[in-house]
Amino acid sequence: MECDESKSPSIDGFNLNFIKQSWQILKDNITRVVRNFHMFGSRLKGTNVSCITIIPKVDNPQKLDEYRSISLVVI
Repeated sequence: MECDESKSPSIDGFNLNFIKQSWQILKDNITRVVRNFHMFGSRLKGTNVSCITIIPKVDNPQKLDEYRSISLVVI
């Protein structure tokens, strides 16, 4: 809930502000999806999997902003 809500919209067109404002309506469904994934390894049709790693931008990085994130999306 502390994330910047004005970030660009996700693939469905909704940004974080929408999720935050609608949380009381959405939370049960979102929580159920996450729990099912953790308990059974099942995910909803249409969702994808991302493998994320970070690589240093500089030699001997000391802060998070000295890394670049790379993600591989598997559909």
